[in-house]
Amino acid sequence: MDGTAMRPQTPSALIVWLWRAVFLGAAAAGAALPGCNGSSDATTAASDESAVKTAAPLASIGAAKTAEAPPQLPEPVAGTPQSLLHEAKMLRMKPLAGVTSADQIAAAQLARQKELVRLTTEVIAKTHDEPASERTFDDAAFLLMNARLQLALCDDEQVRNENVDALYEHAEAFHRRNPESKAAAEAAFAVAKLAHENARRHGSQEWLEEFARQAQVFATKFPKEESRGPSLLFSAGWSCELHGLTQPATACYTQIADRFPGTEEAVTAAGSLRRLKLVGQPLQLGGSTLDGGYVSIDEYAGKPVLVLFWQASNPKVADLMPVLADLQAAHGENFGIIGVALDEDESAVREFLDSCGLKWKQIFFADPSKRGWKNTVAEFYGVKSVPALWLVGSDGKVRATNLSAETARQAVANAR
Repeated sequence: MDGTAMRPQTPSALIVWLWRAVFLGAAAAGAALPGCNGSSDATTAASDESAVKTAAPLASIGAAKTAEAPPQLPEPVAGTPQSLLHEAKMLRMKPLAGVTSADQIAAAQLARQKELVRLTTEVIAKTHDEPASERTFDDAAFLLMNARLQLALCDDEQVRNENVDALYEHAEAFHRRNPESKAAAEAAFAVAKLAHENARRHGSQEWLEEFARQAQVFATKFPKEESRGPSLLFSAGWSCELHGLTQPATACYTQIADRFPGTEEAVTAAGSLRRLKLVGQPLQLGGSTLDGGYVSIDEYAGKPVLVLFWQASNPKVADLMPVLADLQAAHGENFGIIGVALDEDESAVREFLDSCGLKWKQIFFADPSKRGWKNTVAEFYGVKSVPALWLVGSDGKVRATNLSAETARQAVANAR
């Protein structure tokens, strides 16, 4: 991938976004973005931080006997890049005063972001060719890209379009200047956040594919970003997968496995790739059952089999039960159902099974460490949401891994 920017046209609203807990914690998700329509960003991390991390607990060491005043740093000399950067940082944290209505707040935030662009652009111009001022340059680039991002997400169409273009152009320029710099990495990450936020807002195929593309660009250009790179790729892959976009999802998962093999995301991505490649292939599935026995897909040779990954607390699972009951009644011994129960509490599983009235075997492990989302079958195939309903044909090959209550009946009829 060459990383050439592709600017999507403004997409129309399609479907509501379902968001996973995986997009980079709070850092890559871009949620609650400040700016034209967001909240204040005064607490945003400094530019040299790679991700938001939870502070480690520390034991109290008690108070000092004598308190000393912190050293006073000298004010930057007026007109210097450092002075302009200081002004930008203070502006970014300054509360909005004298504004109460939504329109006033939006206008004030718009004006603030534009002033941040002006100040940081001047800092960048003054430090662009000064190696001794690289830290100042990087900090200004971080503030500039975040201001541009807020403007690229505001309600004013002209402002929005201008700043979308500017974000892509800045990312290319910073990378040309120094591909190893923090400025280049932050700029590329801001472009990925733009694509993510527009995909979250609109759910359009165009922005989802752009999100996947920019995640891959970021991981390709910045392979040392072992915190943000795989998380960004996984978020993009899972987002695409939720909307049925298998090809970009596969590309993101593959890049995680290839570039970041030692990460947690790589383990889950490997399972997701197995699942995405299942259709047309024999299914490997078996495990301990709730009653202490063992069940394998091989026991159902010559019959169509539905495999349901489920949790008792999920209401959509209950909606599937009448469909499964009808299919079981219609096909009898010539049809099978295997459940993979992803609850951690055994009593919850038993209570649900008692209420549903179906006769079907459940993969559920006695070992608590293999329950819930740690179920080895779910982990092996990268299952991350329930209900997940799969169909194996009478020939033993997987026919579908994304059935719904509406599509299951016809799929079973065609699988015989």
